[in-house]
Amino acid sequence: MIAAQGLELHDAQLTGVEVRPTAREVAVSVRAFVGVSPNTRTKLTLLFKGVKQFTQNMDFLAMEDHSSAGNINYWSPALQAGTTYIYLVDGVIVVEHESIAIT
Repeated sequence: MIAAQGLELHDAQLTGVEVRPTAREVAVSVRAFVGVSPNTRTKLTLLFKGVKQFTQNMDFLAMEDHSSAGNINYWSPALQAGTTYIYLVDGVIVVEHESIAIT
């Protein structure tokens, strides 16, 4: 498992968002540069648990246009309970949660 504070999402690719309202979970799938292979993206899932609020706003055409270069600008994760912001090339994902796990 990867720690949120150690994960850089600049130039990562958003590949999916799964909302699980009855479980109060949101799973965000990304491909990000991690570890010792700086030129290879790794598939990761950001699993938000105990979700209280979720907002997503994005321009699908802009996301598609910037996918190969990376359509995530950066993120500001809440390291414990709180609100995490994932800033996209043209949009944002906001999750208020109790915890986050990265696998």
